[in-house]
Amino acid sequence: MLKVSLIKKLQLIFLFLTAIAISFSSFHVAKAVSLDRHIVINQIQTNGLASGTPLEEFIEIYNPTTENIDLSNWELRYVTSTGNLLTAKVFYKFTAGKILYPGGHVVLATEAYPLINANILIYSTSSFSGLSFDGATVDLIDSTGELVDRVGWGDKQSILCETSPAVAPPKASSITRKINDGLVIDTDNNFADFEVTTTPTLNTDNIAPESPPEDLTGEPANPPENVSLTNPDESNPIDIPLSDQSVQTNNQPTYVQPALLDIKINELMIDPASPLSDSYDEWVELYNPNEVEISLDNYRVEAGLTGSYKYTLKNIYIPASGYLVFNSKETPISLSNSGGKVSLFSPSNSLIDEVSYEKAETGNSYARDQDNKWLWTTTPTMGSSNIISYPLVKPIALATKAASTKSSTKKATTATKKATAVKKAATTKAAKPKAKKTTVVSGAKDSGSKNLIAAPTPVPGPVLAVLTGLAV
Repeated sequence: MLKVSLIKKLQLIFLFLTAIAISFSSFHVAKAVSLDRHIVINQIQTNGLASGTPLEEFIEIYNPTTENIDLSNWELRYVTSTGNLLTAKVFYKFTAGKILYPGGHVVLATEAYPLINANILIYSTSSFSGLSFDGATVDLIDSTGELVDRVGWGDKQSILCETSPAVAPPKASSITRKINDGLVIDTDNNFADFEVTTTPTLNTDNIAPESPPEDLTGEPANPPENVSLTNPDESNPIDIPLSDQSVQTNNQPTYVQPALLDIKINELMIDPASPLSDSYDEWVELYNPNEVEISLDNYRVEAGLTGSYKYTLKNIYIPASGYLVFNSKETPISLSNSGGKVSLFSPSNSLIDEVSYEKAETGNSYARDQDNKWLWTTTPTMGSSNIISYPLVKPIALATKAASTKSSTKKATTATKKATAVKKAATTKAAKPKAKKTTVVSGAKDSGSKNLIAAPTPVPGPVLAVLTGLAV
């Protein structure tokens, strides 16, 4: 009886704890995103209002942290409502030097978006059919391959998402991350974190914070000195008049800012090898030789002999001692394979740097070496230090040339020997018996690879004298 009572009590306790667990699992407390390296996908629009505008779409990313986030080589990945990570498509990769500042935004859209401008990054829909209006997933992946944020929308159970998918936005509307007390909400639940916005507003502000003033320290230019005098003869006192002297200090030291070096055009990919194409994979690389980050806002790059292809940079910073690369897919820049030039202009329209080139070498890049000379290299290094390497000469060509030279030398030597032999024979013909035939020994060679010759055995002197006497 006691055992039965104990079992019932344990069952009641188990049911009570289960009820508590279920109630807590369905209870969700909204929290603001932590201020670490976690940036968020902030807004998504999947469709336009009018018929036939499925590609009027955009994605907005926001940095709620207090740090600069380097987006170099970060990616946006798309998964369909019935897909998985094996079928996922990377549809955008950030180029080197893209910095997202604290409180800053970056917007990406297709070329079909009606409000496109220079501050919006363009992504292609060649690898996928654009953002599905009834359900899909967008992932933000950092340069190490780690998932930073995921947003799924739609009502299908198969949609990848954080906890539950957000509501699919109607036409010309967007889903926007909620805000609480000025902070974005990120509870890792897309359904709870996003709401529908019927009038989407793009925010492309990405302003670098002002650098705090540096504290300068120093020492007085003329520090006071202590002087002492010893008089060994106290009977003869010496009077030395002294007076106080003040030392002036300057509390406003002058600091001279070193002049900044010019941004350099560093490397060009003019004619990429197949399967890459000129329309997508040509690129221009800039280099910042300074030890501080430089704003390239309103700098302009021109390509072509007459500068017919122009691209003005907006809200872009190039890192200290770093590189910035932009390609023909995302900019109007086009590099002629038959020859041309690339120029870099400052916001005041002053020419900063310029490089001209002749006919491009397919697959090779045109790069600046350590001596500021431009050379073709077989090792393109987009976004990193240049490596100058040259195409290898075919070994068979060298071998053929060497064999030809060797053969010519051998023939010349043989001819010389023959000429010498003939001359020698003509001189001593009367003193020798009838010449005997010379035999070449097959396969016998000396260290110089010349044929060895087996000569006839010479006739001894006494025998030769006897034969001569008999002849007379």
